[in-house]
Amino acid sequence: MAFARRRDVAKILLARSDLVYRDIEAEATRCAGGPGRVLGVARGTVNSNDVLVVGAVLDQQHMPVGPQVPAIFAGQSPSEILPLAGFALPYRDGQFSECHVMSPALCLSERYRQAVLAEAARVANHVVPERPGLSNG
Repeated sequence: MAFARRRDVAKILLARSDLVYRDIEAEATRCAGGPGRVLGVARGTVNSNDVLVVGAVLDQQHMPVGPQVPAIFAGQSPSEILPLAGFALPYRDGQFSECHVMSPALCLSERYRQAVLAEAARVANHVVPERPGLSNG
């Protein structure tokens, strides 16, 4: 009987986590500009410092859309671009000198936006929230 209850609880937890993932995915797609666009991260070097950009809008080939990301990297291509598959970043604590959080990531609902900002603060010594009309267009 206890095994059956544990199995039922596991099913409920899996169903809930699937719903949360779908909610995150839907919000990220909305904030990225709709279908065919996703939010991602880009990593590169600026003045010999490791810099991360979170909330970059990526196209279907996972390339940055628009001039914002290249502008942060002084026109250079990022060394790594990854789509966001959740909000836990695959980097060490304090790995980056700075992390730019782009306005599409700031468009997320409060709980997801706070998760993104907390992760940015974890992986970088300095967090720069980018706002529309400033350096990120």
